[in-house]
Amino acid sequence: MHAFAARLSRMGLWSQAGAASVAGALGALALPPFNLWPVLLVSFSCYVWLIDGTHTDEPASCSGGDRPLRRAAWIGWWFGFGFFLAGLYWIGFAFLVDAASFAWLIPFVAVLLPGGLAFFTAAAAVLARAFWSAGPARLIMAALSFVLFEWLRGHVLTGFPWNLVGYAWAGSLEILQITSVTGIYGLSLLTVLAAASPAASWGPVARVSGDARRLWRAPAAAVLIFSLLWLGGYWRLARHPTEFVENVSLRLVQPSIPQAEKWRPENRRLIFDRYLALTRQPGFETVTHVVWPETAVPIALDSSLPALGEIGQMLGKSRILISGSVRWRRDTANGENRPYNALHVIRAGQTNKGLQSYIHATYDKAHLVPFGEYLPMSSVLEWIGLKQLTFGSGNGFAAGPGLVTLEAPGAPLMAPSICYEIIFPGEVIAQGARPGWIVNLTNDAWFGDTSGPRQHLRMAQVRAIEEGTPVVRSANTGISAIVDSYGRIIKRLALNAPGVLDGGLPRVAPVTYYRRWGDWPLLVLFLVFLSLGLAVTRRS
Repeated sequence: MHAFAARLSRMGLWSQAGAASVAGALGALALPPFNLWPVLLVSFSCYVWLIDGTHTDEPASCSGGDRPLRRAAWIGWWFGFGFFLAGLYWIGFAFLVDAASFAWLIPFVAVLLPGGLAFFTAAAAVLARAFWSAGPARLIMAALSFVLFEWLRGHVLTGFPWNLVGYAWAGSLEILQITSVTGIYGLSLLTVLAAASPAASWGPVARVSGDARRLWRAPAAAVLIFSLLWLGGYWRLARHPTEFVENVSLRLVQPSIPQAEKWRPENRRLIFDRYLALTRQPGFETVTHVVWPETAVPIALDSSLPALGEIGQMLGKSRILISGSVRWRRDTANGENRPYNALHVIRAGQTNKGLQSYIHATYDKAHLVPFGEYLPMSSVLEWIGLKQLTFGSGNGFAAGPGLVTLEAPGAPLMAPSICYEIIFPGEVIAQGARPGWIVNLTNDAWFGDTSGPRQHLRMAQVRAIEEGTPVVRSANTGISAIVDSYGRIIKRLALNAPGVLDGGLPRVAPVTYYRRWGDWPLLVLFLVFLSLGLAVTRRS
């Protein structure tokens, strides 16, 4: 082990870049859908050993001799590039939906997105190296700095907290229960610490006593901590079986319409009829609430009286439809009509023309996808030939005012969430009256049969645990699911499988510590491990 670590630390500049990118890409295999969490032991140990090479007293092997912080930034950037390239490869599939217009961008996306996100891991490596020391203290600093910049990645500018390291435990519902206290970032911190534990005693700057018991102390501590987390999660799940809200029967509709077919004008009627037919499938007489996915039909439902009339006839007097739809609203500032990515709560009422549905409540998506739903600096980027994936040129979608809580008659209050809004920890439920469920409408058809839709579902699952609130997820091509307040997937529809998913609405759990305190437990964890690292440094 010492020989391998020493070889990594003595590599030349480009050899270290290759090793760091391979270690990062290997770490991505721990994430959904693979969930091979043991590979993190190799990935983050190599990360620490590579940074160790900037701390040795030996001359730098590259010509000119780089400064230690610059070398650490180099290692951190390549580690992040490998991690994000392997973990986010599926984003390129969105540019194949309209290949004639967007396929030429795939090479740029493949480099620029992972490369840009890698600056967060580069900064983390620089911060860690600035306080590097011998022995176990260095892995504590590596973990703290890595998760600090993971948190910043989820908040800076619009934020992009996709594939946080804590999601490596998506295959263990028991371990995920700790996110009800610390949130996913807290689990990321514990995970990086455990994953780097082999480097606590091995490596070119580690102080090894020769006592085999001390050699295995850090890995043994990591095993003990995660064993306790698993036991605590098992106990929590055993104490709280799934219970359901009375008199609420859900039907989630998954039409599985290819993205390339969705917005063609000649398909409007066919798509609308498909939704109506799927919704009316046998068992509809017992359904109280129907859920259609994001921008379900290529019609602005709030301004189409014929469509609302047919929906009213389908719903009858007692049922509720929750559906995604584009809606247009005039911008009072410049008089332009702007599209909004909306969620409507629709119910029917009796009129002199029979049953007619109407919009009972609306939520406009607030957290838009850059380059997907709007183009930052559009006037400049359109000049060089770029445009957003939806609505082509122009300003794209307008953003809604923010989080709201909506009433869905006959069911508890609900927190609406559209597409990737569900990936933001602590940002899915508005302040005020607590909702009884989170409704997440999405359209993952852009990304085909890849890791993307599977990763998206797992993040929704963790939001349910963090908030102690069930998530009802309706997706165009999948994966539609009903998730209870403890993250258990009660029912699901497979990716690309058209059909309906019928089920009850799970009850909300007691308020979680994370819901009450947000990221304060994460700060406590930071301070505890920082104090521990300082104590170990002073003692060594």
